[in-house]
Amino acid sequence: MSSERVVFNVGADTGKGSATAREGRVSLVVGDESPPFAFVKVDGPVTLSEDLDEVRRSPLSSGTVASPAQRRIRVGTVEVVATNRQARPASERGGWVRWDVLEERFTASLLEGDEAAAHRQVARLHKRGVPVRAIVAGLFAPAGLTVGTSWENGSIGVAEEHRATAIMEQLLGELSPRTGGRRRGNAVVATWSGEHHTLPTTMAAAALREDRWHVDHLGSGVPASGLIRFVQSADPDLVVLSVTLDEYREETEALAGQLREEGIPVLVGGPGRTLDELCDRAVTESRDR
Repeated sequence: MSSERVVFNVGADTGKGSATAREGRVSLVVGDESPPFAFVKVDGPVTLSEDLDEVRRSPLSSGTVASPAQRRIRVGTVEVVATNRQARPASERGGWVRWDVLEERFTASLLEGDEAAAHRQVARLHKRGVPVRAIVAGLFAPAGLTVGTSWENGSIGVAEEHRATAIMEQLLGELSPRTGGRRRGNAVVATWSGEHHTLPTTMAAAALREDRWHVDHLGSGVPASGLIRFVQSADPDLVVLSVTLDEYREETEALAGQLREEGIPVLVGGPGRTLDELCDRAVTESRDR
């Protein structure tokens, strides 16, 4: 190409526009319909921008000027402009969400045991095309931390903590991933015997499923011998072990070492690890197998 800029129009609320915002990457193919039928393909990660002044300065391929309801996207060194036909408020499109406000409301619903309200909040985001990973990171992770802290400092009892956790696990199970394309591989997600925190593994399983992994979610408290037998039988491409308490980290790392000796890639997650990091490392580790 003689230029680093490729510009075209696509409705932000169309299938292509929604997929671009949801997946964070695009693949552009331009074909020559006459012999020898050559084509050019450009793909890679994108960055969305809704700076109207910036968008107006991006000329369209037709020679016109981008309107205020258009979105400028960079694909590596290639730029794309996506038109937002309805120009809905940014907070409703998934990429621009007031997570602080939503997380506060979500946490309040959990502590009050208002399952219906929590369900509506999650369903509204999911319907608008917000990725499952973003919902988990923006709502479930901070809410789970607040609930756990509230139990530790005595603000709520163990029954209220279990109720909130149960609501979150049910809602996570209802988040069906909107994915397409080839499956990345098979993953097993579990915690070692003694660890009874199920929420971290449930969140990890949801994130991996959205990233096109088939997941066997074994939950918490799985005996080491049983987990090893299952892995030997299933022969997954990846095993993810979650550890929340420091007292179980050494045993979990030892179990991970045993599985690695079987030739199975293993990731050990814990506090401070993000879902983005999990999905990135999952791809890298499985490819190195």
